[in-house]
Amino acid sequence: MTAVTVLNRRLLQLTHFTDSRNTNPVRKPHLKLSNQISDLSLDDRLHTYFPGLPSWGAGITLRHLLHHTSGLPGYIQFFSTSEDITELTRSITGIDNEDVLERTMRLSGPEFPVGSQYSYSGVGYVLLAMVVAIVSGQSFADFLRSNVFEPLGMKHILAYDSRRPTRHRLAHGYLRKGDRFERWDYPMLTVGDGGLFSTLSDLFLWDQALNTEWLVSKATLRRAFTSGTTSDGAETGYGFGWITNVFPYLSAAERRQLIGPGGGADIRHVAHGGSCIAYFNYMIRFLEAQRTIIVLTNRGPIAPASAPPGHPDFPGPRVRAHRVAEILFFRN
Repeated sequence: MTAVTVLNRRLLQLTHFTDSRNTNPVRKPHLKLSNQISDLSLDDRLHTYFPGLPSWGAGITLRHLLHHTSGLPGYIQFFSTSEDITELTRSITGIDNEDVLERTMRLSGPEFPVGSQYSYSGVGYVLLAMVVAIVSGQSFADFLRSNVFEPLGMKHILAYDSRRPTRHRLAHGYLRKGDRFERWDYPMLTVGDGGLFSTLSDLFLWDQALNTEWLVSKATLRRAFTSGTTSDGAETGYGFGWITNVFPYLSAAERRQLIGPGGGADIRHVAHGGSCIAYFNYMIRFLEAQRTIIVLTNRGPIAPASAPPGHPDFPGPRVRAHRVAEILFFRN
């Protein structure tokens, strides 16, 4: 049985947190349930599902979207480039997947040649969710509910889409402004790259399922946990919805937390983090040890990972998760 460690025990087990723009590990295995919805192939081209896509999209496949080698960008910039939170929130309030697709159609082309490099793409994940909806004949939210959430007994998790479903005991977001906190309400209706709201108990059920073949076969999971490659064979460090090696993102101090004081530990992991203004989260799974650490937070801003002790902002969830990992594996 996997042990799931959650930092901050004040976060009640039945409180709804958004997984913000990073519900990717919770989402990606469902695309690979292709035998339940069609003969989906990772090498299917986008034009198969979006025939109106401009000609520049001809070479983009589902695999490119999953590995973030498509050249497609994030989509918040479609609606606002403001650094002012109030203005940004106003600009993205109510946007949904169709809005993202419509703005994507206006692009003059990808940001780099398809397959040539890795760059995380929110547009890619929205399009993947739309592909699932097209092929299954259900909304993405309904597909997840009927094929994953309900069979696993996940009673409170939901995808927050244009139907605006009720969120169970929502943990609102808060931003510190001087000596007080201001509430920040999640404004978007996009699903695929985010928009999942979950309790910790539901995330535990999903984590347990990944140790079985209920969702996908072991062979498929191995592929999900294996780095993709660019067209010249270079590893991207990203599998299907999982970062397969977090070390390039870490400071020297954080790396030591994962490899031990002598630097010789080999703790194979996959991880993912994400954020949306007031919500920040991180999840890391240690595959051989079958240990998972999940940190969900609903307040910001957070301090940079390299910030020294005493920084006025809050330690981020990745920093907290790796501190727990150090305690779990290397402190007696």
